[in-house]
Amino acid sequence: IYMYCVYDCRVEGVQLGASIETQGFIENLHPQSTQEEEKKLISSVQGIAKDLYNFLGSFAKTTDLGEMLIMPVKSLDLWLKKFEAKHKKDPYFWLKNTSA
Repeated sequence: IYMYCVYDCRVEGVQLGASIETQGFIENLHPQSTQEEEKKLISSVQGIAKDLYNFLGSFAKTTDLGEMLIMPVKSLDLWLKKFEAKHKKDPYFWLKNTSA
């Protein structure tokens, strides 16, 4: 049921409308299922984590103790700034990067 006014919107009457639709049509009106939303969220989190991992991996160094992650104190701040810049250009860039 919906109500609307036409032109000057004085309340001189109310017009109600109803329609009969198929179940499939009605199901398409609802937001995506919780499972689909959860999959998108997980995919987003994984993409963001992968971007951070790849960035921090650039600080890996081989030492006498083996490969170690030696990074500047402000490296997370630097990653966040780079991430925000990438996000401004393409809000879903991490979903497109599927390479390992």
